[in-house]
Amino acid sequence: MSIFDMLEGAAGSAAMSQIAERVGLPPSQLQAVVGTLAPLVISKLHSKSQEGSLDTSAASQSPQPGTDAAEDHGNSVLGSIFGSKEVSRSVAQETADNTGVSVDKVKQVLPQVASIAAAAMHQGKLGQGGGLADILSGAGL
Repeated sequence: MSIFDMLEGAAGSAAMSQIAERVGLPPSQLQAVVGTLAPLVISKLHSKSQEGSLDTSAASQSPQPGTDAAEDHGNSVLGSIFGSKEVSRSVAQETADNTGVSVDKVKQVLPQVASIAAAAMHQGKLGQGGGLADILSGAGL
């Protein structure tokens, strides 16, 4: 099972379709972007959680993916895990370079992924010893 599939399962089956529609990406490009962003976002969430420096109020919310509320929530999460907009922009640029998707589209997907990942982690859907946690540890993240 891919990271994309696991996040989609955590967020609900329509979540990725809603994000793709909002951003204007075909499913294959969204999968590429999410597949590139998710490991980094989840790894940072996990690290900040272990350090006790994750803003749990940001992680505990669970807005509907593909909405303005999810974008706001995701931006709050990104601020908590990356610390600055410059880091988020750098992550978006690197993802755009790696996937061939425009940086503007990646910037729209990034907070949506952060929102889903934070809510899923808070709800225990990412698992501490299975699923995404195993994939990330196997990838050295």
